[in-house]
Amino acid sequence: MTRKSILFSRHFERYSGGHQKVFDYFSHVNLSDSHSSAISFTDDSIWNETNPWYPKYQDIHVPYLPDDYDQVFLAGTDWQPYLRSSASREKPVVNLIQHVRHGDSGSDVFPFLEEKAIRVCVSQVVEEAILNTGRVNGPTLTITNGIEIPRISNTKSIDIYIAGLKNPLFANTLYRLLKDRQVLCQTESLPHSVFLDNVSRSKICVLLPHKTEGFFLPALESMALADLTIVPDCVGNSGFCHDTSLEPEIGNCLMPDYSIDSVLLAISSAEKILRDPVRCQQIYRNATDTIEDHTLSNERTKFQQLLHDIDDLWST
Repeated sequence: MTRKSILFSRHFERYSGGHQKVFDYFSHVNLSDSHSSAISFTDDSIWNETNPWYPKYQDIHVPYLPDDYDQVFLAGTDWQPYLRSSASREKPVVNLIQHVRHGDSGSDVFPFLEEKAIRVCVSQVVEEAILNTGRVNGPTLTITNGIEIPRISNTKSIDIYIAGLKNPLFANTLYRLLKDRQVLCQTESLPHSVFLDNVSRSKICVLLPHKTEGFFLPALESMALADLTIVPDCVGNSGFCHDTSLEPEIGNCLMPDYSIDSVLLAISSAEKILRDPVRCQQIYRNATDTIEDHTLSNERTKFQQLLHDIDDLWST
C-alpha cells in the first residue's frame, strides 16, 4: 500500500510544550503503516538541542509546498503560511488545537476556526471552548494529550523548585518569601532535559502556568519526578489534576488559588504531607495512575485511527 504524505510546518524560536506535541504527532505519522510525514521550517528557525527535530531534520526539511503532499497538518499560526500558499483547499487538513484561546474572539487564531479542517483538541475543555463559538468548520474530536516521561533518579536536594517561566514576576515574589528554604527559582527558558532534571531533584515542585492553558504537560512531568506537585487550576489541567485536600481518594497534587498567599499556604501543606508517609504513598499511587492514563502510545493509537478514517472525516 502506498503511504500518503502529510506536510507539517514550524517556526521554531525556543522549546515549548506546543512544539513538543507537534513533534509527537509528526512521529505518530511516521510510525503509522499508512502515512509518512515531511516538515518545512521557516528560514529563521533555531537549530540546536532544544529543537525536537534537531539534528535529523536540519538538512532534510522541505520547502513549504502543500500541493506536493496528500494532506496537511496545522497547529497554532501554521494557518498563516498555508492560507498564503496556492494550496488546493480540497486536500484534508488536520488542525491540532492546543489552547482554549482558540475559542477567544480576540485571539489571533480565532478566525481560523472558519477554515475547513479536522480538528484534534488536546483536552475536552479545549473542544468545548471552540465548539461554543459556533464557528467551527469541520469535524472536531478530542485526543487527550499523552506524554513519555524519562526515568530519572536523583537525590532530592531542592526543597522547592519554582518553575516560573510563564509568570516570572509571581515566581520572583514567591522566591523572596521562601529564603529560609533551599529554593531554586527558574524564570528563564531551559533545555527540556535540564527542566526535567531540576524537577527530579525537587521535594516540592511549584508550577506556574499561564492563567489559561489547553492542557499543561509539566504537571504530569512533575507528578512523575518530584515528591509533590503544586499547580493552580489553569482550565486545561482540570481534567487530570486533582487537589488532594479536596479529593483525597484521587488527589495527585495541590491546586491552590493563583495568588501568592494561597500558594504559600499550599507549600506549608505540602511540607506537612511530606512528613506523612501514608498520605505521600496515596498521592504517589494516584499520580502514577494519572500518568498511566496519559501515555504517548494511547495518543498514537487514537491518532493513527484518525489517519485511517481521514477521508471519511473530511467528507463529513
